[in-house]
Amino acid sequence: MTIAHRLISASVGAALLASAGPASARPSPISCTAGPAVSTTATVRNDATATIVIEAELDLERYGIRIKSVRGTTMLKTGWHPITELPNTGPKTAITWENEYGQAGLNSLHYIIAKGEILVYTALSRRECGPHGSRCAAPNNTIREVYYGKCEYLV
Repeated sequence: MTIAHRLISASVGAALLASAGPASARPSPISCTAGPAVSTTATVRNDATATIVIEAELDLERYGIRIKSVRGTTMLKTGWHPITELPNTGPKTAITWENEYGQAGLNSLHYIIAKGEILVYTALSRRECGPHGSRCAAPNNTIREVYYGKCEYLV
């Protein structure tokens, strides 16, 4: 992709983001409810079993999503999730983290603007596999939870 194509793509993505929320650039509070996603491939196991509720702010000025609270899982971390990709469908975030036992974690959010939907992917190395899952063979060294659901803007 040329630089011109990247600039055009970034401009289109920014316009989509701006049109997704309220007129001001201030953070927009959203509430999302998502259930376990159904996988189209049998090789990716989804360990999610319940519905989760996420209270967050979509911050277009600082280019990220701040997760304020999560109910239903401990694998999605609260705090700042910077936007790492901006496809036509909406912003994607990705963060890595480590818990107190040295287990490596990954969180990824994809907020789908046109439909007001969210795709949440979480992964955590299994504690019994040692720090970062290094003592167990993949794919059994990781717990994965994938959720898909709807979001709404809060007034």
